[in-house]
Amino acid sequence: MLRPLLDLEKNDILSYLDNNKLEYKIDSSNKETEYSRNYIRHEILPKFDRLNKNYKKNICKTINYFEDLKQNIDEQVTDFL
Repeated sequence: MLRPLLDLEKNDILSYLDNNKLEYKIDSSNKETEYSRNYIRHEILPKFDRLNKNYKKNICKTINYFEDLKQNIDEQVTDFL
């Protein structure tokens, strides 16, 4: 799965959209913490940020590492079969 915007900050994306006069919509449900993804985004991730400002970069590196590892394993299994 590709996530090309994962390592970009929200403000950078919004600035790009504004600078290029691109329309966008913000889903109002994103503010509701009754959904797990939003609870994590609004309650848990800010705590990570206070503990380690590099946590996003570290998570992205880890995701990339495991994606590469999976691809390598898939190739080896294909070669083996």
